[in-house]
Amino acid sequence: MPNQSECARLLGVDASTLNKIERGDRAPSVFLIAALSNRLRVSTDFLLKGVLNGRTDEELALRLAALHPGLVLQRQDMAPNTDRNTSSDTPDPPKRPDEEIH
Repeated sequence: MPNQSECARLLGVDASTLNKIERGDRAPSVFLIAALSNRLRVSTDFLLKGVLNGRTDEELALRLAALHPGLVLQRQDMAPNTDRNTSSDTPDPPKRPDEEIH
């Protein structure tokens, strides 16, 4: 990983600007976020929210899992136990015995 001044040079910004962004004193431009996302090969979701995004962040996820296996175990332990992928948290109503399934 490049240091802060090298990263700033690669992104085309001043090192002091990047320092202010890292400290939270300045918001990054959408163009800087896109450039950083491309340079680091991670999604903008990861940069902005810290959320890994499917196939986009697969390489990063694998590196993080190799470096910090406790994070993977912790996330699996915290995940709700679901048997299906639905967008609703409400269960389906019970089926009547006379209902036919097609």
